[in-house]
Amino acid sequence: MPLVSVRPNNAYKGDTFEELLAKVDVVAVDLDGTLLNARADVDDLTASAIRRASAAGIRVIPATGRVLSVLPETLTAIQDIEYAVCCAGATVLRMDESRDFCSALKDDGFEPNEAAEIVGMLIHRYRGDVLVDFSCEGVMYSERSMLAKLESFDVPGLSIAYVRRSRRQVDDLVHAASLASAPVGRINIFTRDERMRLEIMSTLSEERSYELGNSLKHNIEINPQGTSKWRGLTWLCDHLGISRDRIMAVGDSSNDIDRLSRAWVGVAMKNASRDALAAADARTVWANDESGVARLLSEMVDIRQSHL
Repeated sequence: MPLVSVRPNNAYKGDTFEELLAKVDVVAVDLDGTLLNARADVDDLTASAIRRASAAGIRVIPATGRVLSVLPETLTAIQDIEYAVCCAGATVLRMDESRDFCSALKDDGFEPNEAAEIVGMLIHRYRGDVLVDFSCEGVMYSERSMLAKLESFDVPGLSIAYVRRSRRQVDDLVHAASLASAPVGRINIFTRDERMRLEIMSTLSEERSYELGNSLKHNIEINPQGTSKWRGLTWLCDHLGISRDRIMAVGDSSNDIDRLSRAWVGVAMKNASRDALAAADARTVWANDESGVARLLSEMVDIRQSHL
């Protein structure tokens, strides 16, 4: 079995762990470090497993810190994925059948003036030590002068080209935030090293009421207080009439902890952070770069069919 339970059976409200898996109707899955491989793509085995799960009545819903413009094509091309929770829960998207258009069912975030104030504070206080960007209406915005120094930040090698390709470059990021035509869904920071990341996280948590998390080794994601993947996911499930006791959450990092700890079943990847593992009910035997989610979905389909 591609899962190892980390809770005693009596923690599952009378069900065995296998019986619990048989009842899951929604698998809310993180992208980076979870569904996507080391090349930040959905491999063929995983795409096939998503289609098989959908045919068996298991809906796969991405729940990610990413915005629409940086969802990989290997994900959006999968017709069986109809919805996505983005910006760490601030935005909920519905994909149309042509895959050329997404409608935002829910779009929360910072008001433009507040976002501009936060961006300005970060740039002024940490200039030279951080790269700051923000999202609005599915697009990430970065300051041209900061992106030019991207190589000096500790961003995974494959992410450097991805970051440059996925950002809309502006000359003045504070001014751009103040002119945003919709709520700013997420403010993101890349730091030079882990020491700097932890220092900034500590300072921000003491000074202001934000939701802070990370999805990469040395980044910080800032969202308005109350924003989380779990809130975005439960909003969508309520919208679709899906019971919350039919949700499985799968993830690997700190911005997945709320889902892992609150979902009916929380599954951390083999490669998950210590905090994510501690919040989960189970962990996969396989890592994200070993098609761990594909193996999990295939096993869940087999279990569901055996319980019919």
